[in-house]
Amino acid sequence: MCIRDRLEYKEVVQAAPKTVGEITASTAGYKMTEKLQLGNLPTNITEAMIRKLMIIFGKILKVEMLVDPVTKTPNGQCFVEYSNEVELQKAASGAMGMKLCGCILETKKIPITQTADTVAIGSLMRNAADQFSANPELADSFIGIMPRMNSVLESHPSRVIKFKNLVNVAELFDNNYYEEVYEDIHDQCKNFGRIIAIEIPRPIVNGPHVPGLGLVYVQYESVDSAMMAVKKLNGLLFMGRKVEAVYYPEDPFKKRILDL
Repeated sequence: MCIRDRLEYKEVVQAAPKTVGEITASTAGYKMTEKLQLGNLPTNITEAMIRKLMIIFGKILKVEMLVDPVTKTPNGQCFVEYSNEVELQKAASGAMGMKLCGCILETKKIPITQTADTVAIGSLMRNAADQFSANPELADSFIGIMPRMNSVLESHPSRVIKFKNLVNVAELFDNNYYEEVYEDIHDQCKNFGRIIAIEIPRPIVNGPHVPGLGLVYVQYESVDSAMMAVKKLNGLLFMGRKVEAVYYPEDPFKKRILDL
């Protein structure tokens, strides 16, 4: 194994953050890695209105309006893609706090690979959690829609893959078993592209529940690599178990939220 480390989370690649002064205009062949997420929009705003508002910051390549994944109605958010990072930064700074029909806009730069469904579901889950924390009787209705939300999350490509039925939880206490499994997983997954991180949650003796226990997470450098891995590994047998490979949203993984 190229990576032999007993830490459960291994960062292989870590890009240094850019400063505003380091941001340069796009050149031939350059591929944008981020886009703008606009939040707190009036729910009756249209794509044409967004384009008219945001074109003052630069050339717009794409606008995507976000909707609630369950009701399919606008949820007050959208994505805007610009042609280069200078324009993206100008839009992120210039639109922050802008007033529109009584709403104060919020902006955030997010990975270009993040999908509307993962953002919308995240908002839905946060809102639902707030509601049933104050009204416990609503919890049952929230739990009822969880399978649908998980299905959407797991079917939309991201750079992170979640593997099910890949490890024996009881044997993860043993360091030798853990390292052997880590090596096997790395050796199998590296065939599809460069790996950024691998996470294998391990149980704690007489300790609390560990989020994501029994699952394995692999983050690739590109979405294409992750898609190829899912296609090739989903349904294969590993140590006598039928493996299930699905996608996992990048932002929760980055924050080590492993229990969606």
